[in-house]
Amino acid sequence: MRKNLLDKACSEAVISRVQKLHSGSTPRWGKMTVTEMLRHCTLVHEQLLAPAEPTPKKTSLQQYLLRWIVLYALPHYPKGAQAPKRFHTKGMVEAARFEKEKQAFIDSVRCFAQHQAPITHWHPYFGNLSTEQWGFTSWKHADHHLRQFGV
Repeated sequence: MRKNLLDKACSEAVISRVQKLHSGSTPRWGKMTVTEMLRHCTLVHEQLLAPAEPTPKKTSLQQYLLRWIVLYALPHYPKGAQAPKRFHTKGMVEAARFEKEKQAFIDSVRCFAQHQAPITHWHPYFGNLSTEQWGFTSWKHADHHLRQFGV
């Protein structure tokens, strides 16, 4: 079974990793601070768990192929992959907000495990995803950033 943030045990495992972070945690790669990373992940989670209008867009062959490679063939998200600009947080979060951002991240992960409605958002790189695929890609995204900070 693939790890999935919609699964309570997987969500709690992510939370236990987040709890190991501290305000001085430094990245192994990338340019975000730990506080910026927490805010980035929380923004993604909040959008996914909010209701969305179903999109009439069709998933392209390129998106299907990229989805298969990134979600299923690669063990981890590639380092240096760029998020859509609406999720960029570099230089936008004060380090003093670390504890608040850490708690917001934890709260957003707990919301995944309690989420009952279908997730119908359009993924900018993978196209239409099922709710199960959203849970898996959300776990993989959180894992990517937690590994970035060594937890």
